[in-house]
Amino acid sequence: MRYFNLLIIAAAGLILNACPAKHMQLSGFDIQVSNVHSTKAKVVIVPSNPNAYYCYGKLDNVNLTDYFNMTDEENAAFQIDFSKERWELICDEEGYEVPFEQIFCYQGTQEIDYTYLIPDADHKIVVFQVDPKAKEVIGTPISKIFHTNPLVMSDLTFKIGLDKDMITITPSSRDSYCFDYNLKEDILEEYAGTEFYFRNLVDMWEEYGLIEGRRVRGPASIEFSSSDPTIQEGARYSFAISGYEDFEINTAVTTFDFIYHKDIPCEMVKEEE
Repeated sequence: MRYFNLLIIAAAGLILNACPAKHMQLSGFDIQVSNVHSTKAKVVIVPSNPNAYYCYGKLDNVNLTDYFNMTDEENAAFQIDFSKERWELICDEEGYEVPFEQIFCYQGTQEIDYTYLIPDADHKIVVFQVDPKAKEVIGTPISKIFHTNPLVMSDLTFKIGLDKDMITITPSSRDSYCFDYNLKEDILEEYAGTEFYFRNLVDMWEEYGLIEGRRVRGPASIEFSSSDPTIQEGARYSFAISGYEDFEINTAVTTFDFIYHKDIPCEMVKEEE
């Protein structure tokens, strides 16, 4: 009886070993593209096997024409080779073998909100399944191409006035615009500069459905002390303003720094100081 049980256990082991691990079972991929604007788009990647490890990348036909024109298989091979080179460097830096899938692979549905896309251009999303142990492409890579809208720029400009406890904005037309200000030191803790902070802030307003409440048309004025209880006397702030329409910043972003005062005029200062 014991011998018979051992045979059953051995046979079960052979069956289990014959079945590939769940993450190695071949997966299909559905690439969904939506909310396409001039510089932004939403991409959702849905694998048929939620356990599969996979990689994805984005290419455009302006700055990456040679790669864009490669086949999906060529792109996947290039990307996996580049990832292996990066993986080896990371392992050397860390001093131990970091799991490849931990750094370069994804599992399950991925939602990507792309920003800073090139307007009026073709963009390609390439997806391929990976064997993370062998660090090889398995299955058939797939891709999807989408085209961004042209970016219609506005000729809107602004005159900015600073007074005691107040800023006034006089736009050159009725085109819509957005603006914001924040402590200079707070901006530089997280961002390379005021424009980068502002562009990320506008993206956040869009993501959370706040953008319509931040759009302005026509002249505007702010009395700092009544609208902002956190305003600090003598502190340095950075201000940013730009045109905005159809989910896009459509003018240059104008930035400057100022020192806030309640009882004397606020002082405009050069941002590079």
